[in-house]
Amino acid sequence: MICATSSRTLAPVSRSRPILKMMEMFDYLAQRHMQLEIDQGRYHGARVDDRTIELEARVRILERATGALWSLLKAKTEWTDEELIEHAKTAETVLSPNHCPSCGRRFLVKYGVTCSWCGHRLDRGPGTLGSEQEAEPRPEAT
Repeated sequence: MICATSSRTLAPVSRSRPILKMMEMFDYLAQRHMQLEIDQGRYHGARVDDRTIELEARVRILERATGALWSLLKAKTEWTDEELIEHAKTAETVLSPNHCPSCGRRFLVKYGVTCSWCGHRLDRGPGTLGSEQEAEPRPEAT
């Protein structure tokens, strides 16, 4: 930077070095911050990849178990594939409703006691009473 003096000559400002150092420091910090963001992205990406591999392995195990149970059920009951498919479709719709009675959205968790979207309390899952059961009064603490 240049500053005008009273004799109308231009002289360099002595504060330019500290400003340049500050700008260099700012550039360094900005580059370091960007590098940290990139490193964090790589770390989270690796974690997602690991979790994906775990879930794919779990799906393969569940597919094998389901296939084994399907074969066993066919052998023991002599049902056809079409009968088993039809039974699986009806059992899925009968055993659990798919939508919240309060907000109408599809459930995210099959056996949750509250709706994941609106928090509406549901009469299902562990620790809840079914519609056919009546709650027994708790004994009073003395």
